Amino acid sequence: MHRFGWETLCHPPYSPDLAPSDYYLFHYLDNHLRGKSFTNEADVRKTATDFFSSYTPKFYRKGIEQLETCWQKVLDAVGDYFED
Repeated sequence: MHRFGWETLCHPPYSPDLAPSDYYLFHYLDNHLRGKSFTNEADVRKTATDFFSSYTPKFYRKGIEQLETCWQKVLDAVGDYFED
């Protein structure tokens, strides 16, 4: 990461505010998968491929850019829980 000039931010070892399932992408994925059931791995792969290919790079970039704001809130709270 340093090779690209990115700063590594430290965060608490555990913070409920950093749960991966709360991030941008997973809300959309949850909605996409809601009510679906799978009988084999091929169905899972096709559904995942369809989901990920249905969004533009702009969609993914927006989610990544929002991570900085989320992480900064956690750092500002010094690891304490907060509600958004």
